[in-house]
Amino acid sequence: MSIPCISAKSDVLDHLGLIAATISKLGLVEKIDKMMPMTKGAKTTHGQRALAMILNGLGFMDDRLYLFPKFLDNKPVSKLFGSGIQASDFHDDSLGLLLDAIHNYGEQALFSQLSLSMALQHNLLGKSVHIDTTTQVRVGHSVFRSSVPRSFPFQRSERSTRSSVHPFQPSERMNGGTGLCSGGRNG
Repeated sequence: MSIPCISAKSDVLDHLGLIAATISKLGLVEKIDKMMPMTKGAKTTHGQRALAMILNGLGFMDDRLYLFPKFLDNKPVSKLFGSGIQASDFHDDSLGLLLDAIHNYGEQALFSQLSLSMALQHNLLGKSVHIDTTTQVRVGHSVFRSSVPRSFPFQRSERSTRSSVHPFQPSERMNGGTGLCSGGRNG
């Protein structure tokens, strides 16, 4: 009596199934496809490519785009992206076209439109807004005075005339010899 040899392949879904289900519930793939339509003859849509890149990023992978099909080799691609889609369809050229399309559309515009439409669709917007402005950066002269010393004590025009003073060390001539940059033009 001979034992038949059976070949089996197992797919690993891990947490990617939950992420794909959430993205499907939000309608992200369809929204991206509506905003950035594909040309005829493409095997995958921009929305499917974006989903693939999100899954890759949340799959704790940090590989180059040309290795992307290898990431999807042991995943149930037809369950994640739909029937007829294979891992080899997500090659570096197709993903590069998605990145080009996002750049041409405008990264901030795409994110803003997608997030606003999903927030409105799922009633996620509240009646009040709290805006934390402490993380904003100002470059150049400011009308506000800070008690924190700046790392560059001299303005660019002053640094060129003070060649004997290292630009990272405060001068003794500043602020009465204290060496601190507070107040005045340098504060």
